[in-house]
Amino acid sequence: SSAGKTAGLPQPLVASAFRLQKQGDLSEVIQDGSSFYIVTVNGITPARQMELAEVSGKIADLLKSEKAARASAEAAVKSLEQVRNAMGSGKSFAEAVKAAGVKTQPFANMTPSDQKAGRDQQMLAAATLALAQGELGPLQPAPWGSFAVYLEKRAPLTDAQWKEHRQELSKTILANEQQLLLAEWLRQARATAGIKILGGRGASR
Repeated sequence: SSAGKTAGLPQPLVASAFRLQKQGDLSEVIQDGSSFYIVTVNGITPARQMELAEVSGKIADLLKSEKAARASAEAAVKSLEQVRNAMGSGKSFAEAVKAAGVKTQPFANMTPSDQKAGRDQQMLAAATLALAQGELGPLQPAPWGSFAVYLEKRAPLTDAQWKEHRQELSKTILANEQQLLLAEWLRQARATAGIKILGGRGASR
């Protein structure tokens, strides 16, 4: 970064620059695509501890962001539990989400092994692999927040499709189950450790 902004340089150049130790040092020839570079050090600005006044704004923004993320996660867990309870009492999935005030987004013709699908769609499709038809999955993290998948219907694979995608599907199922186990382990570990985020100045223990 430069003056608080990303320099926009190729990553190999940045990594090479930080390996140079003193002013005047030269790097080896670095290739990035069809371009070649040599990095040299013209000057070094020593690292220093920033004053509280310099970082107070960033700290406040970080605390606000963490508080918003925590509130969003708690709301998602509560809403999902409401949906589960409603379904457990005999309501359909559509009735349960409507009663909980949850918005849903339907997807159709999704295949976990479809390499042409976008990353988000692949992630959603992979989340259905361990679900039975008519089952609501657990809350899972995502780049945009979190989500839970309800599998309405699963189209059967033909023998040819299974043979073609068997290895890849098996890896996807295993990875999905590992993520679920890790998420559950983290939840239990936090509960056992009694980790809480306190109000006020945002102290934690």
